[in-house]
Amino acid sequence: MNKDLLQKLLLKYRELVRNGTGINDPNYKRSDIAYWKDILFLTLLEYALPICLLTVIPGVFLLNQSHLVMAVYITLFVLFVVIMVTFRRGLTIKWRKLITVSLLYLLSIYYIACLGYIGPGIFYLLAITVLIALILPIRYAYLSVAFNAMVLLFFAYMNWLQPLDWSLDVIYIFKEWFTLCFSLLTVELIIVMLIDKIFDRLQITLYKKDRLRQNYTRIFDSSPIPMWLFDVDTLRFLAVNDAAVIQYGYSKEQFLNSTIQMLRPKEHQTEIQNIVDANKEQFSFKKYGVVHLTQGGEKLYVNIESRLMTYKGSNAKLVLASNITAQVKAEAENTESILKIKQSEANLQAIFNSTGEGFVLLDDTYHIISFNEKALVARFLNKDHIPFQLGRSIFDYVDDYRKAPLQAYLNQVDEGLTVEYELEFEVEGKSLWMHYTIMPVYQDNSKKGICINGREITDFKTYVQTIEAQNIKLREISWTQSHMVRAPLARIMGLNSLIRVSTDLQEQKELLSFLEQSCTDLDAVVRKIVKDSEDQKIV
Repeated sequence: MNKDLLQKLLLKYRELVRNGTGINDPNYKRSDIAYWKDILFLTLLEYALPICLLTVIPGVFLLNQSHLVMAVYITLFVLFVVIMVTFRRGLTIKWRKLITVSLLYLLSIYYIACLGYIGPGIFYLLAITVLIALILPIRYAYLSVAFNAMVLLFFAYMNWLQPLDWSLDVIYIFKEWFTLCFSLLTVELIIVMLIDKIFDRLQITLYKKDRLRQNYTRIFDSSPIPMWLFDVDTLRFLAVNDAAVIQYGYSKEQFLNSTIQMLRPKEHQTEIQNIVDANKEQFSFKKYGVVHLTQGGEKLYVNIESRLMTYKGSNAKLVLASNITAQVKAEAENTESILKIKQSEANLQAIFNSTGEGFVLLDDTYHIISFNEKALVARFLNKDHIPFQLGRSIFDYVDDYRKAPLQAYLNQVDEGLTVEYELEFEVEGKSLWMHYTIMPVYQDNSKKGICINGREITDFKTYVQTIEAQNIKLREISWTQSHMVRAPLARIMGLNSLIRVSTDLQEQKELLSFLEQSCTDLDAVVRKIVKDSEDQKIV
């Protein structure tokens, strides 16, 4: 027979046995030991019925050979009722149990009456007690032991009386009967007590397991991190918590009627199928920065972590989806800000390096922390022009006789002042002048270091010196104009007055000679002034 067909027939047979019992109802309480007792009873019916059908023919044949015709009828009746109980629609498990136990007791008592302690009836009593302990509340098992004792005492009493109307031809040996009955009841009691303890422990275990499951369910449902379970074969959602409902905007019903592809953009839906297939047997899986979509189409970035587990008989994965959208946006903004800062720093560095002045930044201990390119090429602090190195003290670059003045300037800067001074260097026989400005550097109203600004002012100094020399010459010219020009001019003015009033020709002639000489002197002075002025190059 085809294996698949056989499996389908077995499933159909199980469905017929359990039909109407309510055992498959999702609301059926599965954390109670009574549920597992019901499962055990139904399993007994499923397996016992085929076995009974296979053994009934040889059993009936043996009973018939022993001339126990009534036993044959009773056995067939019990089998028929068991079949009816097994497949009867609408018959609750409780009634099925009671009917089955009653039938077994009927069969057991009849066999004891017919065959005595050598027949199967005695063993049926033990089996019934064990069965009751397994499928009914344990108190019924203790009642079964008491009932068995009453049955055995009844047969012992009947054996002792041996009434005339006792129609069953059975010979009992009292001592053997008593020993057997006592041993049987003792074994039954011990077995019932053991089953009672086992079930009690099982009930405690089930209770703890149920509490643990409830705690896990509560943690799952109340977790602030979106979580869900999905079937690795079908990708369908099996469970989803409230945080996922809030984050994605779908109801739980919408989740449970869909697959995990619902959360991914269309262009990524094939990708998720490939990822799940590739990691189906992997216990744990992580993927960061996964793009998900909400019901409203909003894009989310999430970190996915999953664990392989079994859920209601199916291979499933528990997924945690941490929303990092804000973090991704912040990182993008931060990256953009860093790029802007780097660009600003580059711009400032370009300005810093392109300026015509040299800059050196010092920390509070006067060690170099930065400098620009101009500071490397410009004459700075010393005549030897030693290149700067980060981390070295500024005094390593200062001539010994200039260290004390520089320290004094730095002390003033430490007090918050700005100091300016000039230095002259002799380079290849020429003078070179530098102007220095030393100022404190502040950050958040706190002094963080010192900035030394140095620029060459040789041209400026030369210009000033030239202006000063010109000023001296111009003062000389001014003095000449105010003194040397005035003397011949005064003489000319005096002679002119005398000539006007003189009537003597000889006197006039002499006065004119003096006037000519004064004009000559004045012309010489004017020429000298013009010459001196032309010799001065106005800067």
